[in-house]
Amino acid sequence: MAHIWRNKKRGEDMPIRARKGKSGSVTYQVTIRIKSQPTLTESFNTKAEAERWEDAMKTAARDSVKTMPDTKRYRRTTIKEASQAYQLSLKCKRTTIQNLKILEREVGSTALANITTEFLNDYVTHMCATNSQYGRPYTKATIAKQIQALRGLVRFQAESLRVEPPLSAITISVLGDGWDNERTRLLEPHEEDALRTEFKNCVNDEHWPLLMTIALETGARQAEIVMAEQKEFDLNEKVWIIPAAHTKVKKTRQVPLSKVAHAAAKKLIKLLDEENERLLAADPKAKRLTRVFWPFSTPSSVSSGFRKLTRKLRIDDLHFHDLRHTAITRMVLTKRKLSVYEIMKIVGHTTLKMLDRYANLRGGDLVDRME
Repeated sequence: MAHIWRNKKRGEDMPIRARKGKSGSVTYQVTIRIKSQPTLTESFNTKAEAERWEDAMKTAARDSVKTMPDTKRYRRTTIKEASQAYQLSLKCKRTTIQNLKILEREVGSTALANITTEFLNDYVTHMCATNSQYGRPYTKATIAKQIQALRGLVRFQAESLRVEPPLSAITISVLGDGWDNERTRLLEPHEEDALRTEFKNCVNDEHWPLLMTIALETGARQAEIVMAEQKEFDLNEKVWIIPAAHTKVKKTRQVPLSKVAHAAAKKLIKLLDEENERLLAADPKAKRLTRVFWPFSTPSSVSSGFRKLTRKLRIDDLHFHDLRHTAITRMVLTKRKLSVYEIMKIVGHTTLKMLDRYANLRGGDLVDRME
């Protein structure tokens, strides 16, 4: 900060000294000391000039303090502290929060200064041996998301304290080769039959078979389906208008409904109306339900419920998200009137590379199309 000369006897500030030369002329000298910077000294012929220069230098000194990098504070900040601050910012995506919570739990007490390549190698080893909430070790694909979340919070904290973000050590290259192999699991016909039989005979809920039907007929994402509201379905135009708030890329998408999907949507709306009538009959002040899949509170509840069903039926390694892969693959193979661009618009893909990743075409299926 700027140093102010002070007359101890009079208690007056003396930032400017009048100096008399041998010739009798008077000059006014200003001396300003700023921590970690060279001392500033300048002489002027008039006191007014000296005061103007002094004011300018003080302002510059205060501004430099405000913009000075706070390296010490950055280095001692813990991952948990940085994560909590990051979550409150607009830069943190909602989908990142879950991975930030995992980082807080596993390595929250680690200071940002200690995040090195060696630290990340140990973290990957630890997480590969740690069971997730689903009772099995974290996959490297999931750990990659955690590392990306770590990069985000480090960048945010560094920028907040005006420090150059040390991101070179925080890279998914520590996962090694082959961790990002594309998933090719599809729902097999006999597995679909087994699930529908289970829905019909054992599951006392009409929403499960309708959920699977909408997923397989539209190729929509799990969250888009679970959060769908009645007003999104235009049964007359046979289209499902998914609002931007529900889509991954935050853009409204229109999904045409096949005959099967249209019938499923119509049934869902009927079930919703019946449930609202029941609720209002019991309590006229009850709030009306708007989501057609109201029995499922969140997308994760669908994942856990679907996992229990597949385990019961001994269907190995099938996730609900695999239904999206299956739906897109079927569209490419069977919806011959649709162009690739039209399929991309329906399922919400913005690049051909992403469509190629989801359309898991098999040799046997392609042979049939060659005939």
